[in-house]
Amino acid sequence: MRILISSFFVCIAIVDILRMGANASYGDMQPYYLECVWSCVDAQDESSCQEKQKPSQQHQHQQQQQQQHSFLHRTCQEACEYKCMRAITNERKSKGLAVYKYYGHWCFDRHLGLEEPASVLFSLLNALPHVKQILAKLMLVLLSSSSSPSSPTAATTSGVSTLLIDKDASAKLCTSGNKSRSSNSYMALHLDFYPYIALVAWISSAVFHAKKTPLTSLIDYCGALVFIAFGLWLSMRKVLETPLSLRQRPWLVILLFSCLSALVAARLVAMYSGSISFDQHMQLCIGLTCATVVLWAAWLLVPLVFRSKSTENKNNNNRLLCLACQIGFCLAALLELFDFPPLFGAFDAHSLWHLCTVPLGFLWYVFWEGEIKREEEEEEEEKENDSRTQGSTK
Repeated sequence: MRILISSFFVCIAIVDILRMGANASYGDMQPYYLECVWSCVDAQDESSCQEKQKPSQQHQHQQQQQQQHSFLHRTCQEACEYKCMRAITNERKSKGLAVYKYYGHWCFDRHLGLEEPASVLFSLLNALPHVKQILAKLMLVLLSSSSSPSSPTAATTSGVSTLLIDKDASAKLCTSGNKSRSSNSYMALHLDFYPYIALVAWISSAVFHAKKTPLTSLIDYCGALVFIAFGLWLSMRKVLETPLSLRQRPWLVILLFSCLSALVAARLVAMYSGSISFDQHMQLCIGLTCATVVLWAAWLLVPLVFRSKSTENKNNNNRLLCLACQIGFCLAALLELFDFPPLFGAFDAHSLWHLCTVPLGFLWYVFWEGEIKREEEEEEEEKENDSRTQGSTK
């Protein structure tokens, strides 16, 4: 485990160095690329982004003006840049030469106007486990709010439940949902916010890969930062619960959350004002990620050092699932080391990284469900033991 964690830190540092180096791309500095773009722009009409046309063709000009309001619309400059990138990339591939990066990114085959279609698709796939979790929570609310089977709400709920889950599963979810909102499940409130934050982050990632602009870049970076920071908070709340007795010290929970929130808020303001660079943003994200891994590693290693026979079997399966998720996240991050040109014009290392994290999202929720169930069972056992102790003293 220590070797794995140490290797992860080294790999993350290398990834950071590679990302910094990737910003200084080479293709967009080539004279023949710049000449190609200048010639292309000079041969087109800037107002319509089409080849220069006669004044009589006004209807086509009006269509192009309408396209300027669409999100995926490209200006003449952007269209010419992509045209030249594709031409040079295809030419170098045909000659067996290495392809270049342009403006810090590989040249992808665009489909439906998307700059990186594979990354867009895989980002949306990463949102699926969080959408599933949100729908499950909404289903629990509908099921718990239906007081009688004959009520209109119950009729509507049963119709929806047949599409998503069967009746037996819905009953189990309703029961588990009521328990998860009890005062004993201290993680329930935090986990209720998690899928919404993750959903916004992955949608922001899809928008960014669809078209890279200063606005989409800012949205993606902010969404990723909040997502990573909240993941750190979940690990802090979970791992530090026992050693710090956080449930008996709510003020400490508020203090820790406020400090982390202040750090993220200050960085978001700095990003919006443009006072920090992309490298500084990456360094903070990597630092938060490393802190999260360290906390989960401590949570996994402490029981191995201080073994408890009463809880060893109960915790074993869930801890193994957490270990599998952490290893999966680390291995997926290693793909960023292999920064290769897009396969088939679509799949680069970054998009494959997004693909590998899709099943991990589903497993992560399975882990949390198991943890809440285990904590509820331990609470019930403690209550039974207390009642037996009180009965024996009487």
